[in-house]
Amino acid sequence: MLAVWLTSPAVSPARGQSESELHIFGFFQNAFMHQTGYTTKPPFQPESTRNSFSVQQQHNFFFRKDLHPNWWAFVNYEFLNSFNSARRWGSANLEEVWVRYRANARFNIKFGLSIPVFNNLNEIKNRTPLLPYIVRPLVYETSFSEFIAVEEFLPARAFLQTYGFVTVGATKLDYALFLGNGPNINSDPNHGQTGVDTTDSFFVGGRIGIRIGEWKAGLSATCSS
Repeated sequence: MLAVWLTSPAVSPARGQSESELHIFGFFQNAFMHQTGYTTKPPFQPESTRNSFSVQQQHNFFFRKDLHPNWWAFVNYEFLNSFNSARRWGSANLEEVWVRYRANARFNIKFGLSIPVFNNLNEIKNRTPLLPYIVRPLVYETSFSEFIAVEEFLPARAFLQTYGFVTVGATKLDYALFLGNGPNINSDPNHGQTGVDTTDSFFVGGRIGIRIGEWKAGLSATCSS
């Protein structure tokens, strides 16, 4: 398979850094892919070929506003797989919408829909310049969510989250704890409001880690209660 990706950041011009400004920025990723399929039994012969251009994951719009030196708001819209509602291509998602309180680097709280701290890359999986498609692990590839259950490997939604670190000499001990809905979310309007949990369970998870210089390690876990 031969694939070519073109990634570009888009950033709005800023005329200063006051708390009243709304910062709008984003990323998009275009792709061309050539794929050849082969028979599964010897002699292996080409069976099918395919060419395709696409606006693949991800095409994200971010909105950030500083509300106060210790408070700021963030919204993230994501469009997948050449999104077009009329043609039923791809999907449009509200990925994040939260307000964060930052006492300092050691203690932060997020209120609202957020991507939780989990493993080393979950929070930045939709930041194309930081984690390009061509090197991104498959479980972080939400453009494949139509045929791969990516949310079975990584938590995608938290609604309350606290994180930070504690310093012990030259060592930093990271911590994160998040809370969200259980897995039984209503998607049928005939059964009432959609997007809400139909049970009294919670989705709980977190991460503990250690940093020494450039070396970093940690352990993440989730459960439903």
